Amino acid sequence: MSSNRHSPVVSTGSGCRTKTHRKGSPCEIRPSTVVSLKEVKGDVKFGPPDSVKAGKMVEAAYPTIFSVGCTAHALDLALEDIYKEMPWMEQVVDACNKVGRFFSNVDKARTLFHHYSPKTNLKQPAATRFATNFEMLQSLKELRNALDRCVCDAGWVAKMVRSDQLLAMHEVTTIIRDKGDFWSNVQKALHVMPPVVELLRLVDGQGATISKVYFKMDRVVQDLRALECLLEEEHKAVERILMRRWAFSTCELHCAAAFLDLEHRMHNADRDPEVRAGFNIWLYSWMPRHRLYVVSSQVDQWVNALRGFSAEQACEQANHQPPALWWEAFGLKHGFPAPQEIKLLGQASSFAACKQNWSLSIEGGRRSCCQRGWRNSSTSAGMFGS
Repeated sequence: MSSNRHSPVVSTGSGCRTKTHRKGSPCEIRPSTVVSLKEVKGDVKFGPPDSVKAGKMVEAAYPTIFSVGCTAHALDLALEDIYKEMPWMEQVVDACNKVGRFFSNVDKARTLFHHYSPKTNLKQPAATRFATNFEMLQSLKELRNALDRCVCDAGWVAKMVRSDQLLAMHEVTTIIRDKGDFWSNVQKALHVMPPVVELLRLVDGQGATISKVYFKMDRVVQDLRALECLLEEEHKAVERILMRRWAFSTCELHCAAAFLDLEHRMHNADRDPEVRAGFNIWLYSWMPRHRLYVVSSQVDQWVNALRGFSAEQACEQANHQPPALWWEAFGLKHGFPAPQEIKLLGQASSFAACKQNWSLSIEGGRRSCCQRGWRNSSTSAGMFGS
C-alpha cells in the first residue's frame, strides 16, 4: 500500500472513526454516506496533490469531522528539513552515506570490514524515510574503530577496487581518518536527532497515542533548547523547523485528547487555557446545544478535582492505566460523556496506510517498524522501513 505523506486521517467528532484512502483517485465527497448528525460517515477520495485540500473540504462540509495529518510523516519531514537547512548536518549525513554505500557495494571492502566486525553490519537508511539516517549515524559511530582498522589494513590498496571506484575509495578513506570536525559533527547530530526520533517511535508504535503527542512535542523542544552543542542561531533554526511542521500537522483533536489525558492533568495544569480551547472546539462540534451547559459544568468540576473525580481510587488508577481505560472505568460513574472521550483517546497518531508503508522493507513485516528494539539481522535497512 502506498500513501502520501500529507494524507489526512478523517475522524468523526462523535465516533472518531478513521477512514484511509488509496491515492490516484479524484477528490470527491459523497453526502449520501451521511446518515445522521450523531454518526457521520465521510467517504473521501483524493489523489496526493489534493489530500490536504480534501481534508479541508470535508471539515468545511461536516463540522463533526476533523482532518488529521500523519504525525509520523510530519516528524520525519522535520528531521529532513533540519538536514536541508543546516549545512553541517547535510555534510555529515552525506559523508556517512558515502561510507555506507561504499562498503555495501564493493565486495572486497565489505569482506575486509567483516574481518574486523564479523557480527555487526553497517546500517543504511531507507530512501524514503529520512529518520532512518539516525540509525545509520549510530551504526557508523559504534563501528568507528573497526572502520579505522579496516582502512589502515595492509590489504586496503587501490587494486582492490575497479578504476571507477577509486575516487570513492579515497573519499571514504579521508572521511574515516578525518581528524577535524567530521566525527564531532556525527556526535552533534546524534544529540540533535534523538528527541524527535523517540517521539516518532512513539507515534508510529502500536496503541493509542493521540493524547501524548501535544506535550511530548513540547518536551522535544525543551530538550533541544537545552543542548549545549548547538549555537544560539542553530537553536532558533531547529525550533523554527519543528514548530513549522507541528503547526501543519496538529489540530483540535490533539488538544482535546491532551486535555483529557490524566498525565496532562497532573503535570501540565499550567497549559490548560491553550489545550482547553481545542477541547471546547471538539466538544461543541458534536454536543447537543441543550446539554452544553450541563457538560461544561461537569468539565469544570473535573478540572477543579471536585466530586468523584478526586476519589482516591481514580487518582491512583490514573498513574497506571491508559487514558481511554481510565475514562471507561471512572467517567461513566460521574455522568461525564465518557463514550466520546474513550473513542477519542483510543486513536493512534499516524495514518494507518503510512504505518504499513513504513514496514515494507523489513521483509514485509506487519509489526510497527519504529518500535524500540526492532532489528532484522538479515538486512541493513535499520529500524524504520522504507
